[in-house]
Amino acid sequence: MRGKSVLKDLELISAIIDAEFTSVWDGGIKVTTPCKVNLLTREIFDIGEFTVCDGVLNVLDREYVTINGRPYPAVPHDDYQGGSDTECYWYD
Repeated sequence: MRGKSVLKDLELISAIIDAEFTSVWDGGIKVTTPCKVNLLTREIFDIGEFTVCDGVLNVLDREYVTINGRPYPAVPHDDYQGGSDTECYWYD
């Protein structure tokens, strides 16, 4: 039984990969930071922080995560619809 547990742990570890999280502000200003993604749960986490001077970025237009060079929509967890057919990822 121990072998199955180790295999499950390895599957979980390999499902977590490095990616990039991008926020697009005010009609085109992009802010990109590193993050991690769990491919099994579609969760984005460990999103890098960035500092913005007050009043510089006002309107958030969209967010996405880039995985292996391909962008996917990113939404807050409360807006995540889930399902096996979604290409969307979520974050807290």
